[in-house]
Amino acid sequence: MTEGSAYTDPLTETSFEVATLSSPVQEKIGDAGIEPPDDSDEDEEDGQQLTAASVFQGEDDGSFIYTGVSKDAVEFVHVSVEAAHNAAAAAAANGVVTPDPIEIFSNNTGKQIPETPNEVQLVDEILAQEFNQLSVEEKDRILFEIHGLASDEDPEDLDSYYSAMERHLCEIPEKKAFEAAKYYNADFVKSNRLAFLRAERFNPKAAAILMAKHFESKQFLFGEGEILAREIRYSDLCKKTILLMESGFVQVLPQRDAAGRSIMFVRPQLQSKAMQQLGPGPPSLHSEYATKAMWYMLSTTLQDEETQKKGIVAVMVGNHECMDIDIKTMQKFHEARESLPKKIVGIHLCSDDLSITNSMAPAKLHMMTKEMRMHFRPHISKDPKQIIFELQTFGIPITEEYLKPDAQVNVTWLREWLDIRKSQEKESKDSPAGVLVPRKFDVLFGRGKNNREHTGNLRCSLLVEMHMEQYENASKYEKTMIAERIVSMVEESLGRFLKFEAKKGWVEVSRDEAREKVSHFFRFQRSKMNSNGDNRGGKRDEKSLTDTQGQHAKRITPCASPELPTPESDNHRVVKRKSFNEVEEVGKEL
Repeated sequence: MTEGSAYTDPLTETSFEVATLSSPVQEKIGDAGIEPPDDSDEDEEDGQQLTAASVFQGEDDGSFIYTGVSKDAVEFVHVSVEAAHNAAAAAAANGVVTPDPIEIFSNNTGKQIPETPNEVQLVDEILAQEFNQLSVEEKDRILFEIHGLASDEDPEDLDSYYSAMERHLCEIPEKKAFEAAKYYNADFVKSNRLAFLRAERFNPKAAAILMAKHFESKQFLFGEGEILAREIRYSDLCKKTILLMESGFVQVLPQRDAAGRSIMFVRPQLQSKAMQQLGPGPPSLHSEYATKAMWYMLSTTLQDEETQKKGIVAVMVGNHECMDIDIKTMQKFHEARESLPKKIVGIHLCSDDLSITNSMAPAKLHMMTKEMRMHFRPHISKDPKQIIFELQTFGIPITEEYLKPDAQVNVTWLREWLDIRKSQEKESKDSPAGVLVPRKFDVLFGRGKNNREHTGNLRCSLLVEMHMEQYENASKYEKTMIAERIVSMVEESLGRFLKFEAKKGWVEVSRDEAREKVSHFFRFQRSKMNSNGDNRGGKRDEKSLTDTQGQHAKRITPCASPELPTPESDNHRVVKRKSFNEVEEVGKEL
């Protein structure tokens, strides 16, 4: 292959212009023991995805192809593993790098690499180099996102982002599926722009590319027509897709993490077992069913605005068998899943299989983008308590029932989730809202330890204790105003009052019901005080709602009771803000 000729990647159908590396790089590659590239056209069929510091297994044992990319230029030569490593370092040191993902594919044997410990070490070093090339700002952003500390606020000038995104969409030459969706329902397409901007951290160009890919993938999975211009419904799924989905191999957990992010649980072994029940068929067809199931689960979850803003935390539990993937079969379906407007802020692999380390390298390279690799964290231990502890340091409340070694998982919530979704879709012909998952400061109706020890309930009961003396000495009208005040304080911290209803899931109650719930907290607190022989005065019972030591409840530190204004006070709004700020400090400790 000669300089200036074109190379077309057979996998991505991307064309590159072939060019020779600069002299300093060429000399260093020569020092690494690499032969110069052959001008014949035979090498054109050897390459696959050609990106910076990529390594490809050649036909001969120990023979690899190293590639270095600078913008649209590409050079590849046959090298050994060690030489490829040296060449990658030489190229990176001279600016021959790209932000595109690093890919490693086998050539003709179907054998995927890295496979040997030396190859795994090489990949780990290249990936470490990939992280080191990030700027300080990028590294901080990634760490903040993983630990739930990143800002999730939308910028104020959204119109300028929409305009920029539209310009970039116009520059994309091939977007037939996108144009078809606009033809069927332009309002639907327009209303989804913000989700793609949030997924791409408000990069208009990246959001435009993702949106175009999204509709292409949607058409690939679900076909043409009006289905492109609406949300996928349960009734759109075939029986085999539903069977895979009901296995629980992917589900959104009923609670959020400490930062309020949705948790997506993935168990690949359950997917493999469910696929065996589908009967004979090509792997590509079974992969299509699994991709449709995951698309439905994720697209439904992404209808929640808070999930769009805060992102999704993925927790995968498996062993080395779940990493044994057919790259060529899975690649296209992986691209389809990645076209959803989701912001993945953490990927946690949990396993008791110590040998999974070598198996993780191909999965990271083949099935993850660069952004996903930066957010990847493994948790490998024979002790499930150690894994749970490590997840808790990231604010993820996973219990041992999700880490069972026999690949069994509780699907009770998943079945409830599916029933709720089916009921929602029957009631609304338009795109129904997603299944609501309680937030951190929501106050939950209903009995049960989980509701009673929910952070929002504990916080509300603390507010009640803080105002107990004023409540007991107030008139009926003033008691109503105190309850109203506490409802407002919960809402100002983005909390809601939620009740669980069959076939509907968690629903937000009216303000009257919320106020009555607060009054119930007061009555319950009074009964606790009376049982301790303390009828009035607001003295706190040693076994009050917020004092549940020894029962593994969340710890709440009391603070001084804020001054509550009378309903006639002209400074009501000022004092209201002051009291909220004081109580907000309590919430930060949870």
